[in-house]
Amino acid sequence: QLKNGTSGELIWMNEIARKWDDKMYYYPIPQADLQKNPALGQNPGWK
Repeated sequence: QLKNGTSGELIWMNEIARKWDDKMYYYPIPQADLQKNPALGQNPGWK
């Protein structure tokens, strides 16, 4: 967060705890792509 307009002084904010599911590291593979190539598997958490 900037303080005092455009002086460039910064104030560090406290970290906010966030819930993050592990599956969010990878996007799901579209169903059409999975149907085109049966050897593909869906990314973990998106089955």
